[in-house]
Amino acid sequence: MAKARRKQTWLLRSMAAMLLLGLGLSWCYDPAWLADYRTAIAEQRQWHLEDGSLIHAAPDSALDVNYSDHQRYVRLYRSEAWFQVVPDAQRPFIVEAAKGNTQALGSLLPWCLHSAF
Repeated sequence: MAKARRKQTWLLRSMAAMLLLGLGLSWCYDPAWLADYRTAIAEQRQWHLEDGSLIHAAPDSALDVNYSDHQRYVRLYRSEAWFQVVPDAQRPFIVEAAKGNTQALGSLLPWCLHSAF
């Protein structure tokens, strides 16, 4: 009987530890870790996108790019980025950040973000 009780106690403790670990990891989850484009601290980079547009990313930037037949969509997770956008009336260039969305009307789109999603 004591052996079965110890096994049950061990199982409950293990399950509680797994639950706490899972909650802790989800609390720390940062979608920027999996971003398509990232820069390190003190690193600036430029990327050419498939439509010919250009991203100028500030240090510690993170962003995702998603192109479809109807739009070109960028999600900026943190820091700053400037975009030189190739005009395409059929596919607007949209940037989403924590404080809202914007659509490029000209060819240069500065966008700044000071807090993460």
